Parts: sequence; C-alpha cells; structure tokens
Amino acid sequence: MRKSSRFMPKYILKSTGWLGWFILAIFIGFVSWIIISGFRDNPLAATIGLAAALLYGFAVTRYNHLRIRRLRTLVTEREGESICDFARSFNAHEVDTWVIRAVYEQLQQYLTSVAPHFPVRPEDRLLGQLIDDPDDLDLDLVYEIASRTGRTLEDVEKNAYYSQVHTVRDLVFFFNSQPTKNAT
Repeated sequence: MRKSSRFMPKYILKSTGWLGWFILAIFIGFVSWIIISGFRDNPLAATIGLAAALLYGFAVTRYNHLRIRRLRTLVTEREGESICDFARSFNAHEVDTWVIRAVYEQLQQYLTSVAPHFPVRPEDRLLGQLIDDPDDLDLDLVYEIASRTGRTLEDVEKNAYYSQVHTVRDLVFFFNSQPTKNAT
C-alpha cells in the first residue's frame, strides 16, 4: 500500500557548491574588466552602457515590486485557505494525491518570497499570474514535481495535456497523466 501524501519526501534543493561560486566569480571579474577597460578606451560608450544597465536594473526592480504587491493582494483575499481547500477541488479517486500535494507545495515554495504559505487555487494561471518566467516552470518546477511524485518526464508529447498547461489544475492533470518511473 502506498504511503499517504503527507509522508511524501520534500524536494531538497541542492546547494550551489564551490564550482558554481567559482564560475560566478569569474563572470563578475570578466564583466568588471569589460567595464573598466571600456571607460579607459571609450568613456562615452561605457557611460551610455552603464546608464542603460542601471535603467534596466531599475525597471526590473520596479516590475518585481509591483508583482509582489499584486500577489500579496491575492494572499490577503485568500486568507484562511489551505491545501485542504485545494485538494477538495479534485476527485481523489481519479487524481493521485501525491501529484496534488507536490504541485501545491512546490508552487508554495516558489512563491515563498511573497508569502510563506501562499494559498494556491486550481484556477490560478501559471504564467502571468503566479510565474513570470516560463523557464522557472519548464526548468525548475516541472522537475521538482516529477522528482517528488515519482513521475517520468519521458514522452511528454504523448500526454493529452502537453502544451495545454495554463492553470494549476492543468498542471495537476498533466502530472497525473504521466506514467510513474517504476511502471512497466
């Protein structure tokens, strides 16, 4: 008999390690060298480039501030909601409870900067409402959820929900339709 979903192992985020920090240090050193040599060789171009980078940084910071404010408004509107409310919107006889819990908890972990326990709803749009960068969904969350649920990411093109995942509910159904890794 399979364990209850509340006993499902958490996803452990791997630390960066010394090699990652070393590559980051080399990248920062290279960018610094380009800026310093740019000011020496062509001060006008370097000043314009630096001003453009600062303007871009300001725009990104402002956008993130507005996004966090919008998501915190959702948290306030959904006060008191929990994984129980989320899980009740699915038929537990048709949808694997491990998938339900993994999708909910990994989205919560992704949204920790907004609120420690972000109340996710099945009708929430993934891109544009909860997640801004599609790579965060495709390269991070999908692998974390697959790891926790024991589902494979092979032959995703055969899944009926492939390229049809727009809401959290769609993501749950997508993973529910994927075969388990140890299935024959």
